[in-house]
Amino acid sequence: MPNVFYSYKVTDKEAFFDVHELHHFKVLRLKIGDEIRFIDGNGSLFKGKIRKILSNMAIASIEESHRRHKEWKDRIILCLASSKWHRERLLIEKAIELGIDEIVEFESQYSVAHIRKFEKIDLLVRNAMKQSMNLFKPKIRLFSDFNDFIDWMRIQNDTKFILLDPNGERINDTMIPKGDLGLIVGPEGGFSKQELEIFNSLNLQRVKLGDRILRFETAALTGVIIFSYLKGRM
Repeated sequence: MPNVFYSYKVTDKEAFFDVHELHHFKVLRLKIGDEIRFIDGNGSLFKGKIRKILSNMAIASIEESHRRHKEWKDRIILCLASSKWHRERLLIEKAIELGIDEIVEFESQYSVAHIRKFEKIDLLVRNAMKQSMNLFKPKIRLFSDFNDFIDWMRIQNDTKFILLDPNGERINDTMIPKGDLGLIVGPEGGFSKQELEIFNSLNLQRVKLGDRILRFETAALTGVIIFSYLKGRM
């Protein structure tokens, strides 16, 4: 991992680092006065110097800052059913590298795992950001109740949701939505009949990625890559 850190709070002159970043400071044997690079998740890359190292946090002065603006306005939202952690971890890491804007995780009837704690996913996102030098931190939403996820979908008026479905239409460039795109990926065992009926009531477009059977994380990443390309983000 490049020696780039994540600051959870940045003021005009200082940046603050939590216990997770402090651990990396200690592993690298950084000390007061050492120069570091760090990001804030809002599009800025900073250079600074460590000013204080406390028992549970660190503070650095800001010497330089560089702001990057997003190259695209429309967002891509990845909505995924909770899955086994090793699959989910790989998916989230790669989605961050590809510049996903929001991660929504929900629990469905055939999910093989429960929703993780926010802190675990947030830490994974932070580490993936630092690894890929993605300066923009995706928003994270977690729904332990499928119906709460559906209620959230209903109020996303500016987002077109597409369901990855082996029985859907073949993907083509006419499916490029204007505005934000929400890509829904079900669990390995698929959605239940009741869940599919709910999706039907929302008039979601169903899209298939080919004739092969794809695993959870492969289908999700393939969908993200294809729609990112079709929307001119790659």
